[in-house]
Amino acid sequence: MEESGRFPGCPEGACWCRLFGFHGRTPGAFTMRAFFNALDSAFETDLCPRFIELLDSADLLLNLRTLGRLVQQATALVTDHQAAAN
Repeated sequence: MEESGRFPGCPEGACWCRLFGFHGRTPGAFTMRAFFNALDSAFETDLCPRFIELLDSADLLLNLRTLGRLVQQATALVTDHQAAAN
């Protein structure tokens, strides 16, 4: 939880803050909560699809191949852990 409080101050967080119109100082927790609550249904109906498009255009959206590979890796880790425990 403490790490998430530092996020707006890091370079990635600062980029997101600028994209959302917060310029200059990093917004505080109260401001961020008020901003989120003001989004209301716009987040679900407008912003979520935009985030998905943004992630897809940056090739950061998990596709089925990637997801399948992650499931295989997780399964192998669990199997190895179980074998080591026995």
